[in-house]
Amino acid sequence: MPPEISEDDALTAIDVMSRLLGLPILPEHRAGVALNLARLMVQARLVQSVALPEETEPASVFTP
Repeated sequence: MPPEISEDDALTAIDVMSRLLGLPILPEHRAGVALNLARLMVQARLVQSVALPEETEPASVFTP
């Protein structure tokens, strides 16, 4: 995943994903979708930065 995404690249990705998913995005919503994509990429990098031991397994039941 690239460390940052330009606005043009985000808009291109949105257009491509929109067509692939058959999910129309109105022109007036594209900028907001691009902003959310950039925010999600920041969050994904944060999650990916956590190193887990090899023996880590998913919990069968979530207990808060």
